[in-house]
Amino acid sequence: MRNMKKAALIALPLCVLLSTQVFAGEWKRDERGWWYQREDGSYPINRWEKMEQNGNTDWYYFDRDGYMVSNAITPDGYTVAGSGEWIIPGEAYMHLPEKYPDKYIVISDVENAIADRKKKMLIDCGPYYKIEDMYVITNKEYYLDLSAQSVGTTIILNGDKYRVTKYDPDAFAIFQLDCVMDNSGQGTRWNYLSGSDDGNYVLRSYDNDYVYQDILYHGPIYVEKNCVINEVTYNVVGERYRNTVENHFANPYQDGLISAPYIQGTFATDKNGLIAQIDQTYLP
Repeated sequence: MRNMKKAALIALPLCVLLSTQVFAGEWKRDERGWWYQREDGSYPINRWEKMEQNGNTDWYYFDRDGYMVSNAITPDGYTVAGSGEWIIPGEAYMHLPEKYPDKYIVISDVENAIADRKKKMLIDCGPYYKIEDMYVITNKEYYLDLSAQSVGTTIILNGDKYRVTKYDPDAFAIFQLDCVMDNSGQGTRWNYLSGSDDGNYVLRSYDNDYVYQDILYHGPIYVEKNCVINEVTYNVVGERYRNTVENHFANPYQDGLISAPYIQGTFATDKNGLIAQIDQTYLP
């Protein structure tokens, strides 16, 4: 986490970068809050400063009256904890889309979206919300030698058996597969492989959804108070309803919205890793 914070310092204001010295002094408190008095009697005002608190060295922001800002978003848009230190709440997942630019990455709670709906309440953390037990997932890839396959051969993916029922080499080796569910060879799910010339393929369902996923992150996510969720509607294919995160959780079965009971979609974060927007995908 410390290394990520060092990288993020590039984006901090010049006044922060000029204040890299850890000052010797004393923390003081009155009925209004905490401030820091340096050895020469001065104290920081309207600025970030690197300080020592509880044995740790961290960045703190002080307001126009010299008081430490806590559990808030600073005037320059950064997040500070209840104890005042600079934090990046969504640091664990905010860079995943950049790390995997060629992958389809979504945030999801569909594993238990309905049953655990009441457990996934918005937790008010002051300047932002927290949602527990969420996933960031991407399509699982398989390396396959398609030249060794033909109609009738069997492929095992993720422990499941699939029988090749259609092979079209002119379609960039896209297979349509019949999932073998028992020893009799009866299949009940139709899927296909899609991929590229590098030999990496993903399994997709008849409805074009990814069948198997890699979990990139599992844990809490943090969202802006004004986070927008673009919901999937029943009306027009591709149409989206611009919803608020509060309304999404307050009305889990809102009329006209297919995606109301769950969260699964692409997402965008701010510099604190707070999710600012979720674009829901359709789940049959």
